[in-house]
Amino acid sequence: MKKQKHSHDLSGNEGKKKIFTSFFSLFTFYFLPHSGCAFAQSITLDGTLGTARPLTGPIYEILESDGKTVGTNLFHSFGKFNLDIGERVNFDSAPDITNILTRVTGGTPSFINGKIYTNSGNVNLFLVNPSGIQFGANASLDVGFTGGKGSFVATTLDALVWPDGGKFSATNPGDGNSLLTLVGDPSGFISTLSSPKPIVTSNSNLQLYEGLNLLLVGGDVNVNGGKLDALSGRIELGGLASPGAIALKVDGDNLSLSFPAGVQRSNVSITNGAIVDATTNNGGSITINAANLNILGGSKLTAGILPGGGDIGSKGGDITLNATGAIAIQNSSIENAVGKNAIGDSGQINIQAQSVSLSEGAFFDASTSGQGDAGTVIINASDSVSIAGKNTAIFSNVELGATGKGGDIYITTETLSLTDGALLTASTAGKGDTGFVIIDAGDRVSISGNSTSISSIVYPGATGSGGYIGITTGTLSLIDGAQLDTSTFGEGDAGYVNIIAGDRVSISGNGASISSIVYPGATGSGGYIGITTGTLSLTDGALLDTSTFGKGNAGFVDITAGDRVSVAGEGTSIYSNVELGATGSGGYIGITTGTLSLTDGAQVNARTYGQGDAGYVSIDAGDRVSISGNSTSIFSNVESEATGNGGAITITAGTLSLTDGAQLNARTYGQGDAGAIFIDTRDRVSVAGEGTSIFSNVESGATGSGGIITIDTRNLTIGDRAGIAVDSKGTGNAGNLLINASESIKLDNQGFLRAGTTTGEGGNMILDADKFVLLRNNSSISATSGKTGNGGNIIIDSPFVVAVPKENSDIFANAVGGNGGYINLTTDGVYGLKFRDRLTPSSDITARSEFGVNGIVEIFTLGVDPSQDLSTLEATPVDVEGLVGQGCQASSDRPESKFVVTGKGGLPANPNEPLGDEGVLVDLGTPRNQGNRGTGEQGRTYLAPSIQNAKSQMPNRIVEAQGWVVNEKGEVTLTAAAPAVTPHQSWQKPAKCNT
Repeated sequence: MKKQKHSHDLSGNEGKKKIFTSFFSLFTFYFLPHSGCAFAQSITLDGTLGTARPLTGPIYEILESDGKTVGTNLFHSFGKFNLDIGERVNFDSAPDITNILTRVTGGTPSFINGKIYTNSGNVNLFLVNPSGIQFGANASLDVGFTGGKGSFVATTLDALVWPDGGKFSATNPGDGNSLLTLVGDPSGFISTLSSPKPIVTSNSNLQLYEGLNLLLVGGDVNVNGGKLDALSGRIELGGLASPGAIALKVDGDNLSLSFPAGVQRSNVSITNGAIVDATTNNGGSITINAANLNILGGSKLTAGILPGGGDIGSKGGDITLNATGAIAIQNSSIENAVGKNAIGDSGQINIQAQSVSLSEGAFFDASTSGQGDAGTVIINASDSVSIAGKNTAIFSNVELGATGKGGDIYITTETLSLTDGALLTASTAGKGDTGFVIIDAGDRVSISGNSTSISSIVYPGATGSGGYIGITTGTLSLIDGAQLDTSTFGEGDAGYVNIIAGDRVSISGNGASISSIVYPGATGSGGYIGITTGTLSLTDGALLDTSTFGKGNAGFVDITAGDRVSVAGEGTSIYSNVELGATGSGGYIGITTGTLSLTDGAQVNARTYGQGDAGYVSIDAGDRVSISGNSTSIFSNVESEATGNGGAITITAGTLSLTDGAQLNARTYGQGDAGAIFIDTRDRVSVAGEGTSIFSNVESGATGSGGIITIDTRNLTIGDRAGIAVDSKGTGNAGNLLINASESIKLDNQGFLRAGTTTGEGGNMILDADKFVLLRNNSSISATSGKTGNGGNIIIDSPFVVAVPKENSDIFANAVGGNGGYINLTTDGVYGLKFRDRLTPSSDITARSEFGVNGIVEIFTLGVDPSQDLSTLEATPVDVEGLVGQGCQASSDRPESKFVVTGKGGLPANPNEPLGDEGVLVDLGTPRNQGNRGTGEQGRTYLAPSIQNAKSQMPNRIVEAQGWVVNEKGEVTLTAAAPAVTPHQSWQKPAKCNT
């Protein structure tokens, strides 16, 4: 049966209001270009298809005989076509007519403020007026019938066209014979005008029967207030701004438009609280094609499944907005949801434009509040997407009480901006997993402002897993309290956040965070945060957090930054903790970069405050790791009241620097062993400044053993009261410290290496330095026990172990109640340190016990110590006067003999004195006459002939050496005569004294 006809009572205030509204709408329509309609004759036939005549109202009967029938098409041609308040036009047609096609040729716009009615329940109605069409507040449609045809198409383009090229034109109308080929459904629209006129609805209520189609094709299309309603059907708006064509697709009872590429589209606006509604029990859709689209002033586009409606297999239709320019949505909404207690899946919201902006509380909603999945939101903007303002949002949620999967949100653009409380959320408050939020922005993503967020959350009371937030961009900026969140408050794991930024990720400001947390009362594992970028900067309280406060393990943070990671400022942190009251293991924090910088109180923590082991921190920096500032730290601790073992910290880098109170700790304050710290650097490790530390300790009140620290580097430097320790101040044993330095280990200005304990056994320390170990200025290496335990073990393997004697730098393994420890030095030499039975103000090596047995100190030298047992040789020559009893003459004519000592007397050169000339005594003789040149004997020195018979000959005079010669072998011979010889060049280079 037909929809009930409604009468209109114009008496009283309500009637006056309607008249005023009608007058106002008409007034505005008159000022449209080329307006000028008059109501004296509302509807006239133009005579092209029959007799020209005016029709009489207020009910206008349009008979089939007033037009031209071609097959199943009925054509009508009007000079004017208007309806005032209370007026109605009835189109009559035979049952076999499927399309009534009307045109207005008189050159005046149509103002429709009454009812358009078709007697047949199986017919589509087309209205063509290139001069413009406006629907008033009292306009209504009663076309077709549910289950049959009944679509309504209004256009201000020139003509309808058919596949064979035939046209039904309002600007070039022909007679009835021109229509004879127009058989079947039209295939499109064509415009020859330079600027097609608009279609306007002013507070109109244009409603079709369920499952049918409403198409408005301009010129510009302006929906100003009111409602366009096609339940379970299709609403399509669009038009042309210049000559061109639009295709019309007819698929059974479904009509749709297709805009070719390259045509110049017109603008579409939906304003002043207008509603475009295709909600349904199954399949209603909305499509808008425009150059620019504005949805303003509390307006709404809505599809999906009505509350309480739908059935198994039901699915809402799609809302599709396609603009070649900008889409602006202000204080308005686009909704494609599954209503409360409804059954079925939501459809899509699909947006394509050059730019898209949502502001002043505008929102997209593809959620489910019934039994069925939420829908998908797709935005593709070639230039930009901007979402700004409190409550401005895109939702694809599973709402409270609903059952189904959360929908997905996809945004593809060049730049994305979320500001001032804007939201993107694909969460679940019901029973079902959350959805995905996937963003691909070629240039940048900027998210700023308190409460601004992108989330995929499992809310309290919900059951389901957290979703996925994926961002691919050039630069990501998350500032001033903005958040990315895939946490869980319910029963289900937290979700994933994965960021790929080719250039930079910057997270700044208190409250700015990326979180994937298991909150109190929740059950599930912490999620995953992955960041791949060139540079990552966290500053001023920014946070990355995959901790657990509930029942479940903490999650993962995985950072890869090709250039640099900078974490700076008090409160700026990367967490993967087991928090107070939680049960589960700490998570994983992995950082791979060129340079890592932690400064000014920043922290990287994988601690446990609850019941479970602390987590794991892994850092791989190709260049350097710098940790600086008081409270700046990397922790993998077991905190007070916690139960579990400390975690592990691994650092691989070119250099590692800790300064000014920075800490690298895997300690335990609760019940459990301290953790492990592994450091491997190519060049050096530097630890400097009071409070600066690398600790794997058991702290006071804790129960457990100290951990392990291993350092493999070229040079280790510890200074200015900084230290490395594997202590136990609780009830357990101290830990193990292993250091391998390919060059040196240096401790200065009270720097320390320590493996001490209060009540347990002292720890173990193994130091291996290929060049030397140096202690300066009251530095220490110790493995002590404070009460009943034994001192620990210190093993040092290095060519040289060096200290300054009076600087009180010590190596000791002492004990109080237990036995002293064990110290083993394997070295070429120990300098400046002496073994003593107790510590003194000098530099000592000791393994003393106050009340137990003293320990053992062993020093193994790798070779002879050249300084051992050295004594200074006497440099004063022997007094020969006291050794020679009497001088004598060889003969009466010879002088008295003498004994002369010259040179150093065999003493080596003193390194503290200038070097003297080198002189080697080989033999004593006189030079022989030079032989013939060329014999090979030139310069050779020979010994003098021996005395054959001293008794029969006079003794020869003893001659003192007067000179020397050097032969070709470099041998020096003293001579009695000093021949002319070539001077010998000494190897000693004289020092230059400059003033």
